[in-house]
Amino acid sequence: MKSVIDSSIVVKWFVDEPGRDSAVGLLDESGMFIAPDILLAEVANALWRKVRSGLADVDQAEKAISEIAAMIILRPMDADLMQASLRLARQLEHSVYDCVFLACAISEGAELVTADSRFYDKLRQVGTDAKVRILT
Repeated sequence: MKSVIDSSIVVKWFVDEPGRDSAVGLLDESGMFIAPDILLAEVANALWRKVRSGLADVDQAEKAISEIAAMIILRPMDADLMQASLRLARQLEHSVYDCVFLACAISEGAELVTADSRFYDKLRQVGTDAKVRILT
């Protein structure tokens, strides 16, 4: 099964925070993980915030960024994906950053897996062409 994994999941793979066990459990599922390459910037930023707050160290953050490419197929951002993301953001009245992952899932015919309950709730309210799973 193909799954688009968003940043909220990937951060949990590397930092001990609520939902980590469920996120790590995804790694045991057979399948392919895909994400738009903006994931690297989002995860690096989240890890930097964890470092600044003392919840992670710099070595842990740098190691995580190095390992992501071996775990996930990173899809390059292009104009088509960004246009689809912008349309979804307008339709959902939600951030383009989150909608990039949704647009990627739709274009890949994959399930979107997120730990972002606010985004998930919004998708459930309005409906979507993609299968979306919330990780609790």
